[in-house]
Amino acid sequence: MIDNGYVNALDSLVNWFDSPDKYPKNNDVRVLESIDKYIGQQIPVDFEISDSKLNHLQEIKTRLCKISNNKESFILQKEVGKKISNAIECISLIDQYHGSSNEYEKISLKTKIRNRLRSEIITPKINWSEVKCDPFKHPEYLNFKKKYSSHIADLEINRLWRQVVNGVFYAKDRIENCLPYRKNPYFEDVAMSLAKKELLAPGKDTKAALWSGGYDVSIFAQKNGYATLENTVAGGIFDSLILCDTWKPIGQLWNNLSELYVNSIRGEVHVFFRVHDPLSVLERKEIVST
Repeated sequence: MIDNGYVNALDSLVNWFDSPDKYPKNNDVRVLESIDKYIGQQIPVDFEISDSKLNHLQEIKTRLCKISNNKESFILQKEVGKKISNAIECISLIDQYHGSSNEYEKISLKTKIRNRLRSEIITPKINWSEVKCDPFKHPEYLNFKKKYSSHIADLEINRLWRQVVNGVFYAKDRIENCLPYRKNPYFEDVAMSLAKKELLAPGKDTKAALWSGGYDVSIFAQKNGYATLENTVAGGIFDSLILCDTWKPIGQLWNNLSELYVNSIRGEVHVFFRVHDPLSVLERKEIVST
């Protein structure tokens, strides 16, 4: 079920704007606290909700849209405006989810909703200055440690985490300074270390698969009994983490993981893709390695 805190806080947000006498409009602290409160609660996993609650969310969305369209409203300040846009988009996705009868589309929408909510929690909390001095200040460190704890010793977990963070900074620096492509030694080390522990290998008696063309393709493969990189221990863990506020810096990490995943496959491998794309990781890296 969608956490009631999600709906209640959206209610509070809308009521905040409808009650200027109660909450002075020169102070947006209450708005931010309200939004952060519902976002900070447990991320909803199952989006099955009642029709009445769905209707309620749709009403809230209509009112939020009206607020965000007010060009003179102070809420268009960057931080508040972004959060309201996110809430509107989340409700739209939830609405699409409930209007769909396609199983694969519903799985894809559920993933999008969860990732959008998670990114709204995690990325604002990443203080890159602090993380550069102390990698363990990254908000995803504890998740990383918890999920690897049954597979790797704590000392090695901490070493790998430092390498992950170093790899992100290495990639961010090259991107921001428009430097030419170069292999990321930190990400290469992480992928190699995980491969040695067989955490990038498909399970026994599974039908290994490669995919390209959007995560929906991976979902389709998985729902039909095929094991993709995201089904491996390491792939599943990294898929659940938000390491950076943009995808590009961690793209190389996934390239390294996928290359070693391919190297671990023994026997038959199945390939799923939307369209032929010679520039895709599938065709540049993975198929070449098989």
